[in-house]
Amino acid sequence: MEKNLVDSRREEIIDACEKLYKEIGFKSVNIKLIGENISCSRTSIYNYFETKEEIFLALVEREYLKWNKDLSKINDRENKISTDEFINKIVSSLSKRKILLKLISMNMYEMEENSSYESVKSYKIAYTESVNLFKKCLIKLLNYSEEAATKISFTFFPFMIGIYPYSAVTEKQKKALKELDFKYNYYNIEELIKMGLKNILGGKKMSKILVSYFSASGVTKIKAESFAKEVEGDLYEIIPKHIYTDDDLNWHDSNSRSSIEIKDKDLRPEIEDITIDVNSYDTIYVGFPIWWGIAPNVVKTFMDQIDLSNKKIITFCTSGGSSLEPATEDLKANYPDANIENGRRL
Repeated sequence: MEKNLVDSRREEIIDACEKLYKEIGFKSVNIKLIGENISCSRTSIYNYFETKEEIFLALVEREYLKWNKDLSKINDRENKISTDEFINKIVSSLSKRKILLKLISMNMYEMEENSSYESVKSYKIAYTESVNLFKKCLIKLLNYSEEAATKISFTFFPFMIGIYPYSAVTEKQKKALKELDFKYNYYNIEELIKMGLKNILGGKKMSKILVSYFSASGVTKIKAESFAKEVEGDLYEIIPKHIYTDDDLNWHDSNSRSSIEIKDKDLRPEIEDITIDVNSYDTIYVGFPIWWGIAPNVVKTFMDQIDLSNKKIITFCTSGGSSLEPATEDLKANYPDANIENGRRL
């Protein structure tokens, strides 16, 4: 059978399912009724789908694919936009997907449970593409970090499941709430999406934290990874172009690389290109091992290359016993216009 004919018949079956769903609801739709609403025979449906739930799952997949086209158009913008403008675009795109919102809120378990693995996987491809496109919009258009965009996405997508039930309140539900003297505010789908996104995004960009660090031996790396989780910040490693060897770190040797570097306060060891948009952060933690009472010069290379204005810089360190404060004071002297605060030794 030609691919175009297969695709057109498959779409016809999904169209019939959608039509019946709007008329009689999920529970009443069956293969027999779908067969009565297509041009080919009822038995031919089984060439494409094993159960009615598979047809519905294909309908959900198709709805996600349509939404993905709208998300792609939003993401194709070259210029950043305001949070309110982004919210309005998402509201506009989802207001066209009311069947999607209804199905995911009420029947997803049955659809996935009674569908083949291949059908579930195909649906999941469309769903995960939606999540990834939404995240890309947050990163590209609103300047969120990857980690922040992930957290927002996995807050918004579960929220989507509750949109339809809260907007489609039945007369029976209204009567029950009234008798219980429960004050309930009724909102439509568009209003709920807008309110939800405003709350999730806070009406403005969330305060964003970067935990940057330099680690020569691996000790500071371990501490920084744990610290980033504690403060809910993004993690970024300052990587020197030439990795420090054990001989380089021999502080007993006055001719070792680290000994020579620390004696020359103007020396700036080369680092790998900075691959993160530091400008998108409000607070930047800068972590390092204490070398001769101060931060290694490679940390200053990093600080030389970023814009420190309008940011809070907080130090942290690893050390066998040295205090962090002298290292913080040294950085303050090197960057007098920066807002640098003494943090803590980990």
